[in-house]
Amino acid sequence: MSNNILIINNGNLPLNVPKDSDNLTFINYPISFDSYADEDFDTYVSSTLKEAFENEKFDLIILPYSLTQQPIEYTGLRVAAHIRLTDEWHHKFSPILFLGPDTANDVILLSSLGGMLFSFNIYHHDQHSDEDIYKKAEEIIQDCQKNNSTEDVNYAYSDFLNRIKTIETPANYCTHHSIANEWAIMRWIDMITWDNDYPQPEILHNNFSNMLYFKYLMAVAGDRESFSRKYKKNNPLCPKIDGIANNRIVCIDDESIKGWKVLLESIFKASGAEIIFFPFDESTKSITKDKLIDNIKDFLLSDYQLYGGADCYIIDLRLHDDDFDENIKYHELSGHKIAEFIKSEELNPHNQVIIFTASNKVWNYEKAVKQTKACGYVIKESPEQNLSKSDSRALFYQFTKSIKHACNMSYLRDLYGSLKNLEIDYEYAEDELLLLYQFVELLNIDNNQKQESLIRACTLTLYAFFESFMDNRFIPGTTDFSRKDCDCRIMWSGKFYVKYVKNDKNEKIITDIKTVNENSVSKDLIGWDKWMHDKDKINIAKNKTILIPLSLYYNISDVRLRKVLKLINVRNSMAHKGIGEYTLEDLKEIFNDIILPIVRQDARCKRWKMNL
Repeated sequence: MSNNILIINNGNLPLNVPKDSDNLTFINYPISFDSYADEDFDTYVSSTLKEAFENEKFDLIILPYSLTQQPIEYTGLRVAAHIRLTDEWHHKFSPILFLGPDTANDVILLSSLGGMLFSFNIYHHDQHSDEDIYKKAEEIIQDCQKNNSTEDVNYAYSDFLNRIKTIETPANYCTHHSIANEWAIMRWIDMITWDNDYPQPEILHNNFSNMLYFKYLMAVAGDRESFSRKYKKNNPLCPKIDGIANNRIVCIDDESIKGWKVLLESIFKASGAEIIFFPFDESTKSITKDKLIDNIKDFLLSDYQLYGGADCYIIDLRLHDDDFDENIKYHELSGHKIAEFIKSEELNPHNQVIIFTASNKVWNYEKAVKQTKACGYVIKESPEQNLSKSDSRALFYQFTKSIKHACNMSYLRDLYGSLKNLEIDYEYAEDELLLLYQFVELLNIDNNQKQESLIRACTLTLYAFFESFMDNRFIPGTTDFSRKDCDCRIMWSGKFYVKYVKNDKNEKIITDIKTVNENSVSKDLIGWDKWMHDKDKINIAKNKTILIPLSLYYNISDVRLRKVLKLINVRNSMAHKGIGEYTLEDLKEIFNDIILPIVRQDARCKRWKMNL
């Protein structure tokens, strides 16, 4: 049986291609490196040699030390490293023979890859006659067939990896951070189930998997679980994030230009959400860190003024090359400074921030969440982690869960913004505003493990607000209520309640507020008998200073008054019966549907001197 020998050359081998013999078949594979001027060397090698190794198994590979016109470039060594490190070519253990006058000791002094010449199944030969090549090739093939046991080869392969560990990192992937980003993008695209409804995005200029350094990292990490078609069919992973439709996301990530922008746009488009990116490009790499931070702040401030900000902010911690200084303090990281700005009073302390970064230091994430009050963090998977399929999917689910949580909590931004506007435009009692701010801060806890405690605290806070609000504005009588700050009274006429006010001409105006059941007068009730339970009448009698002004002065509907009555019932039964089925959603509805409207109405009445 004849042995196949692949000869890779650029017309500069010190021999003609030998003729086939009884035992040896030579396959000539010329490579022209004149055509890769506009393409990365590694990408060119990967795409060119893929065809050579796709359907053939070679018993020996022969090539010169260099395949270009510059001998000291030793590009042949780089090609040999590709052959060793490209798992899908199935020649990671095949013997390689270098031809040329150089000695191994000479090469190792001039090339960072020269160490491979002293690793397993690597040979060099300075003779180039046909007879010499036949003889050397037969010796190598016989030697490999005899000595390459699985155990020996695996040990020798580890030695080979150790000898080329000085391999240079690509100039545009100068940090672990960049490498992890590229790997995470590839992993996500591979594991997500793309179809006609959610087409796979095209990541332009993503040649990272072809780079020798990436292949080296893959080899060092060892075998990893891949997402086969069968696995994806049985375990589909939809790119759509449920529950975030119509939400607005802002992403600050310097790696967005390397593929994250295209990938995240596909994910959020599938989810019915919008994502906006700070425009990183090559020019942003050349400006100072302080200038970059200022530019990002200007972008965020402008976005906030135009659109009210975002429901969720995705922030990378390291946005500038200076962030990779080994001595940099955590709070000096550019992403940390941006997160602090997003959560500052200049924008809104209740903006929702997610730290989305590549780092092998877990304390970074914990510190980021604690110091910036971010609502979560997500790790970008890196190649050396060698995660299983389930672990990779878990990181993606963590991302989707964090995004959904942030969007669900984004209402706090609006609540806080409403309070700030009230504080700026109108004068209110400090104790009232503090109670409302306290309520928003309590909601921000959102701890599912302590929901009952949170609901108790929020309920007591809103009840205290109603008491304070009414006490600051109304003087209750037996059957009537008077405003403290204007000539306005709510009185019982015998058949219905009326509101008396004076206009600018000092004329008294009588307004029919609500017709009530006459039988309710003796009970000091205001006509709610039709929907109240008997147990509620007691609470109404006790809390008429809250309920009657809400109904008769602020015109709160019966439907919404039921919510306040429910709040009162929960507050009164907490010490004995707990909170029952009361939820945070009930509290949010009271805040949005009742408290904010009456606060705004009262503010308008103050500005218009109560002439309503």
